[in-house]
Amino acid sequence: MAEKQKIMIVDDDTNISNLVSLYLKKECFDTICVDDGEKAVKEFESYKPDLVVLDIMLPGIDGYEVCREIRKTSQVPIIMLSAKGEIFDKVLGLELGADDYMEKPFDSKELVARIKSILRRFRNANEMAMKKAQNAPGTQASSGAEASYGAAAGQMETGKSAGGSDFVTGFGAGGSFDIGGGTQAVTPSIGGTFGVPTTGPSNMKQEMVSYPDLVINLSNYSVNYCGKHIDMPPKELELLYFLAAHPNRVFTREQLLDHIWGYEYIGDTRTVDVHIKRLREKIHDHGDWALATVWGIGYKFSYNEK
Repeated sequence: MAEKQKIMIVDDDTNISNLVSLYLKKECFDTICVDDGEKAVKEFESYKPDLVVLDIMLPGIDGYEVCREIRKTSQVPIIMLSAKGEIFDKVLGLELGADDYMEKPFDSKELVARIKSILRRFRNANEMAMKKAQNAPGTQASSGAEASYGAAAGQMETGKSAGGSDFVTGFGAGGSFDIGGGTQAVTPSIGGTFGVPTTGPSNMKQEMVSYPDLVINLSNYSVNYCGKHIDMPPKELELLYFLAAHPNRVFTREQLLDHIWGYEYIGDTRTVDVHIKRLREKIHDHGDWALATVWGIGYKFSYNEK
């Protein structure tokens, strides 16, 4: 019998947490309810949930601080709950690393549906990364990627991503890349596929783009920048990968929301701005490439092909 997935519900309103727990248990989830921010941080370490439902207004420390603490050690998905409906509150929650945000009052069935959707996407991305690793027995990972592909099984926490599998499927041929023998800039070819020279006996394909001092690997959700591994939440990585896989092409905020968060995502286009801001804090513009703002339209990954 498959082990039940675990959900930690953090809310000081026991009526809400008990109701959510009841709905989740009917869907065969294991749950724990916590009514205090400090307790939530401790319970997270011992309970090791697959997803956290987190209220913002909590006694002790608030939900924002709990989110910060969790993100120091884990990329487990977080859905924030709050009676605060202001854009600022939503943006702050997403900036701190939340994967979704729901306003109170909310429909418990909708919350359960979102939980199942996020977990399904994380599981799909996980399975995809494992299959890639298992099917590459003789493949040499590039030095620029710090052999992160071969170590995918050791980075499953980072590899879990909401929307990973659906995002790749949406790419079609434009989302496939050949593994390179070294860190080399990609060059677009007909049809939008980026070819990186392949060496060794294996000619498998891998979702990876490589530029000078930047390697983005969607197979195991890793980013290597200037020789260092960069930690980032799944949505940030998917956004960076999507833009880098389409160099010099401008996308509106609405298009990016559709591609990365999905057509059913109920959110504000400011979500994209927040994620771009966080990416720029971690990945600074290079002499050959940059995350560029196209005023009045959206964003693009600018690449100066030599």
